[in-house]
Amino acid sequence: MEPSESQIQRAVLQYLKHHPRVAIVYRVNSGTFQASNRDGSTRYIRANTQRGMPDLCGTLRDGRALYVEVKARRGKVMPHQQEFLDRAAAAGALAGVVRSVADAQRLMGDIQ
Repeated sequence: MEPSESQIQRAVLQYLKHHPRVAIVYRVNSGTFQASNRDGSTRYIRANTQRGMPDLCGTLRDGRALYVEVKARRGKVMPHQQEFLDRAAAAGALAGVVRSVADAQRLMGDIQ
């Protein structure tokens, strides 16, 4: 059975948290969430309003930004997600899509 996207994401996040070139890395929540008010009514809260923001963000020890979009093997990268990564990479960030820890190792330059 193939790992889920959330399982891959957790494994990649752990790898990056312990990588010597990474100063900080964190998960960015996106989407809309429902919350309850004290009066029993509900409201919707939008998390992260930047369209295309990747799943994992951080900073490398050399000061560059780190952006990682995590997908399962069959997951599709949306055009707005790829556009964000392309723009970030053009500005000097280390940015890419990973589908496994091995992909994250390749992104970080640890393996070919």
